[in-house]
Amino acid sequence: MSEVPAAALTVLSEEIPCAFCGYNLRGLAADGRCPECGSRIADSLRGNLLEFSDPAWLSRLRFGTSLKLWNIALFILVGFAFTVLVFAGVPPIVMAGASTIGAALGLWATFAITTQEPRIAFREDSVSLRILIRVSATLGFLGGLIQQGTAPTIVVGQQALSLSFAQEALLILGYVLSFGGVLAWWGELVYYRRFALRIPDDKLARSTRILLWAIPIMGVLVILGAILGGRLARNVGVTAGLAGQVPSLFPALLGLGVCVFGITALGFLFWYVRVLTMYKVAFTRALELAQKGQAAENPAGNPG
Repeated sequence: MSEVPAAALTVLSEEIPCAFCGYNLRGLAADGRCPECGSRIADSLRGNLLEFSDPAWLSRLRFGTSLKLWNIALFILVGFAFTVLVFAGVPPIVMAGASTIGAALGLWATFAITTQEPRIAFREDSVSLRILIRVSATLGFLGGLIQQGTAPTIVVGQQALSLSFAQEALLILGYVLSFGGVLAWWGELVYYRRFALRIPDDKLARSTRILLWAIPIMGVLVILGAILGGRLARNVGVTAGLAGQVPSLFPALLGLGVCVFGITALGFLFWYVRVLTMYKVAFTRALELAQKGQAAENPAGNPG
């Protein structure tokens, strides 16, 4: 919707829908109110910039972004602490529980970020990107739970863990559903880029567009690496039990691959965190402007 200066209008001569209910505002005074929903007509003439959006909705976007940043911090903590705590004798179920909590926070953040905007003029169709993101994120969360419950435990010694057919099937299902999390991640970045264009911040939009392709690729590689790594670990366990030692070339190649991938993934992760932080700052600024505009137009604090 193009922005129309309210001060330059007395009576609307064009068919302009109310941003909140869709009522045709043609023939009404620009400084009046919509006869259908009672919202200020001036609010429907300002375009789609975030600073003119509903403050409660902007607060929800900021909350979801903050929650996502905390979710990332928790996963980093769990990742660094996993090896130390396992060798210290902490039961793996504790770490699995922490990972599940982190995944739940991520799902909550996704639902907060994709909250429907109150203004009807900027709502999406019933089958939209926000619905795709929510469904994909839920499937990814369920996939993670399945993996936590059925993933094989590395066994030290001459015994290798043998999974039943049902466990194998569940594990494969968990891996497949996990791709939903990657799809949701990609969709969130598309969603964020739309917000960048409504700030507007072209630099932030470009950074988001680059991550739009880099992060999902890394996510797919992580999942594929987990599948391959789990298989190799079990095969190595069998080999070690039969031959008495692990092939010397395998640890070197595996270590090199982990280092290269880890450094690359860490770089993109820090970039992703920086971009999310910029969005949080932008949402905070837009929220402040929206609240000031609302207070200036309604100094007495009357509803509507």
